[in-house]
Amino acid sequence: MGGVINFNTLMPQKREVYTEATYMLQPYQYQGTNTNLQGFKTFGSYGDKFGDLSTYFSYNHLENEGQPMTTYGSSNSAGANGGPLLAAGNNLTRVNGAYLEQNPKAIGTQANQGGYAGQPRISYGDSGITKSVDDLFKWKGAYAINSKLDALFTTAFENLDVTSTGQTYLTNAAGAPIYGNGTTAYNFNGLQVVPANNSFGTSQQNRQTLTMGGGLKGNLFGNWNTNTNISFFDVLNDKTISSTLNPNDPLNRNQGQITNVDSMGWVNISTKFDNQEFLGRKDLSFATGYEYQHSKMFTTQYASNNYTTAQQTNVSLKSGGATDTHGLFGQLSWRFMESWDATVGTRLERWNMSDGVYTSNTLNGNNAITATANNAPADRQASAFSPKFSLGFEPGRWKFRYSVAKAYRFPLAGELFDNSNSLTGSSTVGNASLKPEDGTHHNLLGEYAFDNGYIRLNLFHENIRNAIYSSFISNSALGKVPAGNYTSAVSNIGEVEINGIDFTINQNQVFDSNFDVKLDTTILDSKILQNDNDRNFVGKDFPLLPDYRANLLTTYHYGKDWDFSVGTRYQGRMFSQLDNKDLQLPYYAAFTESVYVDLKTTYHFNDKKGHVSAGIDNINDYQAFFNHPLPQRTFFMQVGYKF
Repeated sequence: MGGVINFNTLMPQKREVYTEATYMLQPYQYQGTNTNLQGFKTFGSYGDKFGDLSTYFSYNHLENEGQPMTTYGSSNSAGANGGPLLAAGNNLTRVNGAYLEQNPKAIGTQANQGGYAGQPRISYGDSGITKSVDDLFKWKGAYAINSKLDALFTTAFENLDVTSTGQTYLTNAAGAPIYGNGTTAYNFNGLQVVPANNSFGTSQQNRQTLTMGGGLKGNLFGNWNTNTNISFFDVLNDKTISSTLNPNDPLNRNQGQITNVDSMGWVNISTKFDNQEFLGRKDLSFATGYEYQHSKMFTTQYASNNYTTAQQTNVSLKSGGATDTHGLFGQLSWRFMESWDATVGTRLERWNMSDGVYTSNTLNGNNAITATANNAPADRQASAFSPKFSLGFEPGRWKFRYSVAKAYRFPLAGELFDNSNSLTGSSTVGNASLKPEDGTHHNLLGEYAFDNGYIRLNLFHENIRNAIYSSFISNSALGKVPAGNYTSAVSNIGEVEINGIDFTINQNQVFDSNFDVKLDTTILDSKILQNDNDRNFVGKDFPLLPDYRANLLTTYHYGKDWDFSVGTRYQGRMFSQLDNKDLQLPYYAAFTESVYVDLKTTYHFNDKKGHVSAGIDNINDYQAFFNHPLPQRTFFMQVGYKF
């Protein structure tokens, strides 16, 4: 259900200078948005080696325009749980520009309770085009203490600016925009539409982060090796300034909201020692180590009577907390026969949750505090013991391995402490009482190696107790507006079983030709076996796990310098609601099937020091949704040169 990949990149052994530029274009058309979205990226790096010191510096600059991620709709009907839209009388102001559609999720009190989705709604606006500017500076260094032991260093600074302004689709007979007020109904083609003007505000975010790391890697003495790392990540500044109403709304009084990240980041310490000839025996390997992880997030939201000056009038919400995890692990591998090996290991963990804060204030129309609620979570701890076993057989080109392991995933700081409200009425609700996920994982692998590739088959079975999942609850069920928005709430699901097959082919120069082929497919069957909190979910598919996923990439090498690639990405249907009642509809809040075909060509020149690339992602212009609308057909061009 999740995984981690560690990348170890090589340090320069001589002077290397590289520069690259990329241009992206997405002609985007969906409902009330019809425009060309553009992006531009530049990258430059310098690497060198001075005696025992290797150094590498890079700079990446990205400017991009993204499609509107949220659309806003009116489900104004006679019943709280949907139904036919209300007819509009001739006394209501007529408006144009809206779109009649269906809600992929159930609404009202029926959301995630077995109610039927597909109720009609009128889409009247969206969150607007998102413009982002990102600058990333990175330095990496390596110092050879001796021929077998290196000291490694990393530091990175990122500055990100993101802006967006909501747009209404509605116009009156004179063509003037209609923003509404959340209660007034208008006449759209004989149906009532009730736009909420807090959907169309503007938002500006500035985020600055610092990453630092260091470590030792290599041989310590004898047959003992180490891989020790310390990393530090800190959000130096993260402030989002939002307006309640669109700046052009006649009702705008410059009220808004300021969201400050007061403190967020992590410290991670890991040290591993391994011996490939343990106790002087070539058939034994041993590894042991210790890990410490500290994570924190503390945020404050302020109501503002003048967002244009970033005025913080009164605190509306404070939330946050910290987690610490200590882990001690060890494993022993025994190559007991030719081509056979067995590994046993275990991991002991201690997890702590502390410093919880959750204060919310009720404010009146002038943003004065009228009531305060304090729901700070108490400190708590949990421990885990995770054994594992693996048996492998590798005769010649074949490889077979069976693995079984117990694994725990403790709740993240965001899942525990991320409580926030948006001005559109949607919310995020953390859950400080979450239990850790408790998983038992089986995997059977078979692999055959070719001269230029391999074919691999994985069969896996997983049983996870207390699976952590974030559900979407309809605003109308919570008495919030706009009714078309959703609140995200995290909870544990009793027991989930997942069975799957993963098949991979990776073959270069197929049949001694100039074709390379990469294929990977995954077939999944997931079921909720137990859930005492709500038995409506038992027997349903676990959300956000597609039943089938496949990726195929074919590359043709024309001579030494030209590459032509065609890629196909397919993802099958999946549910997002625990009751599996959400529908595959091409509208906001759906999680749909997707089929993408991508084209790319690259020309290398000057002995492959330089390259020019061009391509089209999603050439078939498939409109898919992963709650938010995903990108449509996108063109890109790139040029790079290595000096």
